[in-house]
Amino acid sequence: MNIFKLMILFFMILLANFSMIRIDFVKFFKKNSTREIKVFVMLVSFALGYIAYMTIITIYELSLTIVR
Repeated sequence: MNIFKLMILFFMILLANFSMIRIDFVKFFKKNSTREIKVFVMLVSFALGYIAYMTIITIYELSLTIVR
């Protein structure tokens, strides 16, 4: 079960990262601040990935209790 949870967490973080890369953050940050943008994208990707992970795991665990 722990491997399953880790795989979902890793996949959700990657999915959030790929979706955040497509957004143009140059409008919100100073010019030539690519390092700040990369750190921001990384932190937001971790946060969104974790929220999606917790949502999926909660739905999965609730579905197990309903079936019993």
